[in-house]
Amino acid sequence: MNVIALKKGLMLGLCAAAAMLAGCGAVDGAPVETEAQSDPILICPACIIDLSRIAYVLDYNIHVMHGDGTGDVDTGVQGFAPALSHDRTRIAYVAYDNKVWVMNIDGTGGHPITAGTTVESDPTFSHDRTRIAYVAYDNKVWVMNIDGTGGHPITAGTTVESDPSFSPDDSKLVFMSAAWDGAGYGNEVYTVTSTPASPKTVAQCKKLTSTAGTWLYRPRFNAAGDRVAFQLGIFQDYNNPTAQIAEVDATLSNQTMQYWTFLTTPTYGQSNGEGYVKTSDGDPDFSSGGTKLAYVDWNSNGAHIWTMLVNGSSKTQLTTGSDEDMDPDWNGAGSRIVFTSDRSYTTCYGALCLIQNQYHTATNLFAINADGSNLTRLTGTTGHAESPSWQ
Repeated sequence: MNVIALKKGLMLGLCAAAAMLAGCGAVDGAPVETEAQSDPILICPACIIDLSRIAYVLDYNIHVMHGDGTGDVDTGVQGFAPALSHDRTRIAYVAYDNKVWVMNIDGTGGHPITAGTTVESDPTFSHDRTRIAYVAYDNKVWVMNIDGTGGHPITAGTTVESDPSFSPDDSKLVFMSAAWDGAGYGNEVYTVTSTPASPKTVAQCKKLTSTAGTWLYRPRFNAAGDRVAFQLGIFQDYNNPTAQIAEVDATLSNQTMQYWTFLTTPTYGQSNGEGYVKTSDGDPDFSSGGTKLAYVDWNSNGAHIWTMLVNGSSKTQLTTGSDEDMDPDWNGAGSRIVFTSDRSYTTCYGALCLIQNQYHTATNLFAINADGSNLTRLTGTTGHAESPSWQ
């Protein structure tokens, strides 16, 4: 028998066996993260398994699924704001006792990382998977080992902190701090070492913004850790379009003036007889490579997912319609973006096709390529799927 033919026959046999064991079918064309193999397409093109995971909330319960929407598992654990660790083994979340808990990705081993009756929020993992930063009952940023040991405050004083996030090398934290600054209540973006010898007041941290009473949201480091993007102004109010996306050099000394760069600008414009369309931009999220930002542009025609380069150029609209597409999150490869949406979709049962969610009463998760192609529905609930975290 021809040796090449024999090898091909053996490969086909192995593929068929793998397909039955894995329960996988034809690849749907979406880019996927695959196990390291010398030639995965040649070995078994029908059985490339998406190893990425998305944690999300569906009607109060935390679910986990593959990045292509398959293998959905209800952990049976109720909570919100799930954060998936970078190695896809653990989930940090806020339980309904208002405490930060950590559990295995399958829902087992859940435990609160602090004791008592305190209230915590905003959990996020370090990139080395050893620590969790969160906001504690005293409105300060704390860091704790994932096993619940070694908890200590990072910040101190009378200000109110929120939304901490680690730098790519885990040496720093970026966070927001709110206080009265003479012009009104607002907050500013600060950075601080993640391993201080003692808690730091905001005066001892590096101040990156000076907004005089403006509210800022969602500060995030880029992949190099030298710049921070954030949302400036109130989002989700297209009748008062004040929200913009800005970025600032994180290596500069304390800021007393507005040295940041606006990447988007709220606009008013005429649109096909519909009146003046007002836009507001928010929810910035860096791609894993740090070259792009995904964000939401919200206007009187709907909320849409856009991307742009980190310098604000090459703005590209990925989604369209009158739907509200929100909360974008990149996959680890930087090739696809998951988001929540109240958009309708079509389900076919043979020749019978029905429009689902035509009254926009439910929210589902969708994913789309970074170039706007291959829009894929990941969930098909009549409830509310939200808060995706993709690793």
